[in-house]
Amino acid sequence: MELRHLRYFLAIADAGSFTEGARRLRVAQPSLTRQLRDLEVHLGSQLFLRTQRGVILTEAGKTLLPEATRAVAQFDNAIRRTRDIGRRTRRLVLGMIPGTEDALIVHVRKALGPHMQDVVIDVQSRVPPELIKALESGTIEAAFIRHGDVGQEWATKTVRTEALVAILPARHRLARKRTLAPADLSDESFVAVASAVAPAFRAAVDRFLGQGTRNAAAPWQETDTMLSIFSIVAATRSCSLVPSHFSSMLPKGLVARPLKTVCEADLNLVLAYSADRVSPVLQALLQKTS
Repeated sequence: MELRHLRYFLAIADAGSFTEGARRLRVAQPSLTRQLRDLEVHLGSQLFLRTQRGVILTEAGKTLLPEATRAVAQFDNAIRRTRDIGRRTRRLVLGMIPGTEDALIVHVRKALGPHMQDVVIDVQSRVPPELIKALESGTIEAAFIRHGDVGQEWATKTVRTEALVAILPARHRLARKRTLAPADLSDESFVAVASAVAPAFRAAVDRFLGQGTRNAAAPWQETDTMLSIFSIVAATRSCSLVPSHFSSMLPKGLVARPLKTVCEADLNLVLAYSADRVSPVLQALLQKTS
C-alpha cells in the first residue's frame, strides 16, 4: 500500500463518486477503480458501497477515513516543513477563531519581534472543533482558542481574559440600563451561536441565561457564525451575548452592555499546542505571550 492509495480513497470519499473523484485527481476512472480495489484487497475490506447517487462508505471505510486523513495531512505537513528548511524559510502555522484574526496577527508579529520578521505566518481560521482536529493532525502548530474548548492533552498559555457582554439595538429598552442581569433577558428575542460551532462559548451563554427564568415562548434563533450575530440582532431587534472583545467591532446602531456576572475562565483566549512539538518560532511566541 502506498500513500497514493489513501489519496485516491479520500478523493472518492469526499466526492461521493468514482467519476468526480477521478476528475478531481485528473486520472482515468478505470485507473482510480483499480487503485481502490488494490487498497481494498490489501486491507481485506470493502470500503465503499455503490448506490444510484454514487458511493457511500462502509463501516470499514468510515473507520479508515479519519486515519487516512490524518496520515496524508501529516505527510504533506512533513514535506512542506522539509521544503521550508531547504529554502531557509521559517514558517508558523496558526489556527484562529473567526473574528479574532486581526488583533491576534498584530499580537504575533509584536511578540516575535524584529529579529523574526522573515517568518511566514500562515493563519487558518476555523471554528473550535475544527481547530482541535487540525492540532491533532499536525496541520497547525498552535491554536488561539477558548480555554473551555481545549482538552487536558494540550498545553495552553493564556493570551487574554474574556467576559460576556450583551449586544442590542441602541434604541432597545434595555439599552438604558448600565448592566444587565439574566432576568432582564428572560422575555427578549435572543440570538445565539450554535453549540457545534463554539461549544465553550455557547455553554457560558447557557449558564448565564440559566440563572434567570427563560420564557419558553420568547423568540430564539441560532446562527453558525459569530459575526452574523450583529446583522441578525439589528434586523430582528433582538439581544445576544458575545465575547467582550467583540464590543470594538459593533456596527452603527448596536450597543454593548456589561453583565452582572464574573468572568469565566472557559471564555479566556489561550494559545493551545502540543508540548512535544514546539518549533523555535513557536517557542519564541510562547515566551512573549502572557
